[in-house]
Amino acid sequence: MRVLILHASAGEGHRRAAEGLGEQFQELESVKEVRVLDTLDFAAATVQKTYEPSYVFMMTRAVWLWALSYYLTRPYWVNRFLLHPLRRVFNDAVLGKLEALILEDLPDLIVCTHFMPACFVANLKLKHRLRCPVATVVTDYGVHPFWVAPGTDLYCLGAERAVRQMKSWDAKAFRAEALGIPSRPVFFPAEDKAQLRRELDLNAGLPTVLLSGGGFGVGRIRDLIERLSAVQVDYQLQLVCGHNRELREWAETFALGPGRSLKWKIHGFVQNMHELLRASDLVMIKAGGLSVTEAVQSGVPILIHSALPGQEYENAAYVKEEGLGWQAHSNEEVVGQLKRCLSQPELLEEARARMLKLRHASTAEEILEALEK
Repeated sequence: MRVLILHASAGEGHRRAAEGLGEQFQELESVKEVRVLDTLDFAAATVQKTYEPSYVFMMTRAVWLWALSYYLTRPYWVNRFLLHPLRRVFNDAVLGKLEALILEDLPDLIVCTHFMPACFVANLKLKHRLRCPVATVVTDYGVHPFWVAPGTDLYCLGAERAVRQMKSWDAKAFRAEALGIPSRPVFFPAEDKAQLRRELDLNAGLPTVLLSGGGFGVGRIRDLIERLSAVQVDYQLQLVCGHNRELREWAETFALGPGRSLKWKIHGFVQNMHELLRASDLVMIKAGGLSVTEAVQSGVPILIHSALPGQEYENAAYVKEEGLGWQAHSNEEVVGQLKRCLSQPELLEEARARMLKLRHASTAEEILEALEK
């Protein structure tokens, strides 16, 4: 079997899901070839230049615009009868190179982790230009109608709550199953946290907290860092600043300030997030779908320090509903919940036990099994 996985480089989550799924497929004996491609690499030049910067701008400078567009397009009929036809015309106009590649390569299965290629490939099936199965992996724990594309054979959703949402639009129109959000196989519970901490130059016996501001290092992070420095509890902090070099430089200067003796490790964008995560007792994150998934797969309880309107609200709701962690609505609440977790470690153990029951060993294998039914 030859598998083609398509994502779009708008945010880190879609790419990380695609790469994780690719690694999972490569472990299956029935799969002979796996290709993971960025849809935007095959788009018209104008789209390549503007798509990701527009997304980053909304996530960092115009969150209100993102929230407005998300909720105004939430009704299913708006997508089904208005937006979807427009998207099909747009995709056909800008993704000609991708169509040529797919029709030349003729994979046995196409999996999309972003709604742009999902809509485009499903439309190829409707036009009878493509015969292989098409699966769409939604990378959040809720689902927006924007992901819906007639012609899709299977929707792979993160949780049953998302399946119920999709079925509420049209119970007979969609084949949707809760198969989990894929992550790289390196995200698994640590067997020996003490040894892993030593390898990372951490204190092996000290409670360890990981703070991530997301792939772009956004959020109320500076104020939170200042508050964390005043916490009178013995713990060590791993701080990941993402691509935000200014934040990292500020944090390094702050940590070395007069009168401070902080047990902190400060990082920029890292390639070994799985190791930092597995070495931790608690992770403080934005409520991104892949961030939540990687924490669950690693068995590390979650404290959500911020959530963007829309899909991240859905992810935060999932964490709370399943008892996988906590959500704070202010930096003051973050610090309060951190103190509570560190002083009552049984809370962390209870959340970790629930996570281990929800882990998906291989979303790739589950997709193949679902398509064979």
